[in-house]
Amino acid sequence: MWLFLIILVITGLIIAGMSQIKSSMKSRVIVGIIGLVIAIGQMGFYYIPAKHSGHATIRLGAPLESGQLIAREGQRGEQTKLLTPGIGWDIRYPFFMEIKVVPDLTIGSGQFAVFKARDGKINPEIVAPKWDDSLDPKRMIEDVEYFLDNGGSRGIQQFLVTTGTYRINQFQWNYEIHRMENVDSTEVMVIESKFGKAAPFTETSDDEILSVPLVPSNDYRGIVNQALPSGLYSIHPYTEKAHRVPIVLQTFIYGGGYTSHTMDLRIDPENDKLITVKGQQDVPPQKHGSAFAAKTKDNHTVYIDVRVLGQIEPVQAPRFVGTMKDVSKLDDSIIEPYTRNILTNIVLQYNALDLKDKKEELGNRLSEALRERTQKTGYRTKTVEITNIDIPPIVLIPKKIESASTALEQALVKKEKSVAQAIKVRNMQDQADNQEELAKATVSNAAADQQAAMIKKLADANLYKAEKEAEAARVRIDEQAAALRNMAKVIGSDRAAELMIQEKINEAADKFKVPEVVVTGGDSSGVVSAHMISKAIRDSLSAGAVKAGTAK
Repeated sequence: MWLFLIILVITGLIIAGMSQIKSSMKSRVIVGIIGLVIAIGQMGFYYIPAKHSGHATIRLGAPLESGQLIAREGQRGEQTKLLTPGIGWDIRYPFFMEIKVVPDLTIGSGQFAVFKARDGKINPEIVAPKWDDSLDPKRMIEDVEYFLDNGGSRGIQQFLVTTGTYRINQFQWNYEIHRMENVDSTEVMVIESKFGKAAPFTETSDDEILSVPLVPSNDYRGIVNQALPSGLYSIHPYTEKAHRVPIVLQTFIYGGGYTSHTMDLRIDPENDKLITVKGQQDVPPQKHGSAFAAKTKDNHTVYIDVRVLGQIEPVQAPRFVGTMKDVSKLDDSIIEPYTRNILTNIVLQYNALDLKDKKEELGNRLSEALRERTQKTGYRTKTVEITNIDIPPIVLIPKKIESASTALEQALVKKEKSVAQAIKVRNMQDQADNQEELAKATVSNAAADQQAAMIKKLADANLYKAEKEAEAARVRIDEQAAALRNMAKVIGSDRAAELMIQEKINEAADKFKVPEVVVTGGDSSGVVSAHMISKAIRDSLSAGAVKAGTAK
């Protein structure tokens, strides 16, 4: 086209120059010849820009064969061959040839294209068969005749065209641009093949719950038994479905969604009695649902708050997809119903009151059973925690009464001690008020104690003295008795008795100071007293007794 314009400009300049020359027959002939050459020369030239291609439609040539849609060389119609960039020439252009300039196809980063062929072998399926591995995929796309000669089929192709620039024949190809699947590090991708051979039948175990079979590759229909790690993937929108499976630890929280009733006891300080205090509270449901209601062995309904922690294991992700199909239904299809069923069976083995202190035991049993139940699903239970058990207050009230009664008893004892302490303090206060009298009494008591001690010591001394005197008297009596026995032997017992009587008289005379000489009347002669006589006799007897003893 640009060449044609250049020729026209040159022709115009020549004609304009020659118009100044004297008109003559010769000049007219020359102008005519030049114009004819120029007109003939510009026919058949065309220009294709860079990064473009020419799509030619020919109006002359042999007709297409039956069922044929794209014309080959020598046939009329939309041509399989593309015109490359640059200046070209074809005698049929422009009268018998139409050229459409089309830019090359550029597929950007993170994108891919799905191609649909207009011409080729008839294909009854939704998508065309896969290309043989011996074929060049790029040439199959860019060379229509190579595609047709190698058995290419009409319809959607399974081969995906990835990032790059391609010169394609848009008479033959329709295409769609799609974005690649970006799988991050917290997930894996599992491919479900929707086109291919039927999966072979295999015997399944009793606990197998696959809804879609696991297959070795996308040559079969089913879940491809391979987990793809993080990265970019081209997933065919017509033959495959991508399942992005999270592999991080997930927490499922169930709780609330019920009205919690309470019944407490407290002590009335005015009359020292127990008072019942009732209450209730609406507990809102938690993130993944309400608490699990379960019947106990003694037919009470308890509400149990549960926290389940687990994850989908990467290598088990295909099995999980084959079981669940929809990853978003993990909670509704596995965690919630399995937990509810297991917990119902476990709680039925306990009385309601027994569950009060069994949260840890209950959680361990539930965790073990849930792990075993879910192992064929691809989901692995890590831990299960029972965060709360709401028990009817009618079950707890007996224990509370017992505890409250104990508290009441302790309160009464404390109160009694407090009263006694108050009395003691009051007494101490009274004593403090009478401090002087108390001090005096204390001094008097001390003096009395000292006096009593002195009296006791004096009494002990007198007793000791009396004992000694008695002992001395006994010795004297023994001596007197021995002397009397000797006297009786010498002078006879009667005479000894008279002497003893006289001794007593003399003792009495000594005691009362009786005079030894008594003067009577006017007689000057003296009278010897009886005391003197008895003393003389006693002395005589004593001397005789001594002599007798000596003689013996």
